[in-house]
Order: sequence, then structure tokens, then C-alpha cells
Amino acid sequence: MRSYNGGHVHGGGISNARLVGIIAAMLAIVLAVIDSSALQAGFSIYGTVSLPDGNPAIRVIVRISGLSGLNREVRTDNQGRYEFQGIPSGRYRLTVTNPADPSQFTDAVEADTSRTAGNRLLVHLYLRAAQAKKESKAGVVSMAEASQQIPKDARKAFEEALRLKADNQLDQALKIFTRAIDFYPSYFQALAERGQLHIAKNQIAEAIADFERALKLNEEWGPALRGLGYCYLEQQKFEDASKFLERAVAAEPGVANTHLFLGIATLGVGVTMVLLFGNF
Repeated sequence: MRSYNGGHVHGGGISNARLVGIIAAMLAIVLAVIDSSALQAGFSIYGTVSLPDGNPAIRVIVRISGLSGLNREVRTDNQGRYEFQGIPSGRYRLTVTNPADPSQFTDAVEADTSRTAGNRLLVHLYLRAAQAKKESKAGVVSMAEASQQIPKDARKAFEEALRLKADNQLDQALKIFTRAIDFYPSYFQALAERGQLHIAKNQIAEAIADFERALKLNEEWGPALRGLGYCYLEQQKFEDASKFLERAVAAEPGVANTHLFLGIATLGVGVTMVLLFGNF
């Protein structure tokens, strides 16, 4: 069983055991080369904060809190960067407030020091407008979705495929998603769903093709960004994975699995640096 975009996809493909195997192999390399003395000084958790329009969030307040009682805050610099130093090992929550616009908010983002190969953990944060939060309760519809004119037959096939997927009838669901796409070739939602099923069947090349095609139709479609990042993670193309997963976080900040995959990709980038340079 694989946890994917907020639900579960069953069947063949990349199992949890395989994903754990990738992580374990990377950690084994890291443990062989990282100087333990660097960890004794604590961890640095750092990154950037972006405004809803994508520009750097300058002089906003980033807060970190943990179960141990740790509570700190810092302000971002003129490029929207922040950093917490000397953080003990553990799991933390990061939030942002903007004194210049209190209506902006972030969902709490988890920062887990076990996800980094060294003693530095990268976590990017994204502010959203309060209006976006209000609309999300009723379901936010993007411009790309609003402009669609989906034929009735295509929509009916898409809904049937979703039911088959939920019932774990993956082969049949794949066929019906394809039927929906045949009816409406611009159906990026169906392309992303079919890509997820290709992952479940370990058909990574086919999944990449579907996700890339979906992103040509809607470049900020979260499920396609997450799916493409996951495929590159499976191929151990960690920098490419990070790029798409960061965009997926920006598109859908509340999907926990995206943050998990991004953490693994960041770990992979760190391992690559260790292999290339021998240290950080």
C-alpha cells in the first residue's frame, strides 16, 4: 500500500519497503561520512518565505515550536531568508505571520531533523491570502479549471474511474481514465490520476509522460507536480524531484505527503553532495 496524494494507492509499483530502502541506503552513506561533531552543535533549520504573489516575504516573522517546549522566532531578511541555529534533534512546527498584512497566513509545516543528511534542514514556507483560505473550504477552482468545457461523457468516465480506483480496481480504472482523456484530451485532472495509477503499476516512464502532459495544460496543478516529483525521486534525480516538489508545496501547502517527499529529495541532494565533495 502506498500513501500518495492524501489517499492510498494499492497495487504494484514502488512499495513503502522500496522507498524505505532508498532512504536507508542514503542514510548508510551519510553515516559513513558525516562528522558527528557537527551534529553536537545542533541543527540549523533554514529556508525562504514567499508572499502569495511569489515575491520574497521581507521582515515577516517565522516561528518554530516543538514538543520539548522550544519556542523561537526570527525575522526574514531582505531576500525573504530565515534561519534557526542550534536546534536540538527532533520534530518541530514552523509558521509565519506578516506584520504588514495580518490577513496572510501559512499552514503549520513540519520540520523533522531526521530528514536531513547533515545538520542543516531546508524548509521553504509560503504565505497565502486569507481569502484563499476561506475559498478553499468550498473548493478552490483555478482559472485553468474554470475555463474547461468538459464533455458530459468525459466527466462521467472520470467519475467512474475514481470510483474504480477507490475500490482498488486499478487496471479497470486505468482504462476508464484513458477513455475520459480520449473524450477530452485537455483533461489534465484525468491525466494526473492516470499518472498516479502508472506509478502504482511501476510504469514510471508512462507516469512521467502523463504528468508532463498535465502540466502543459495547467502548470500549477498540484497532483501533477507532486507526481512528477515523486517519479524523479524514484529515479534518484533528487534535484529535479526537489524542483517539482517545491512547486507542489506552493500549489497545495496542506498535503502532508508532499512535504515528506520533499524532505527525502532534500536528503538525496545532500547525499549527492557528500559523494561528490566528501563533506558539506
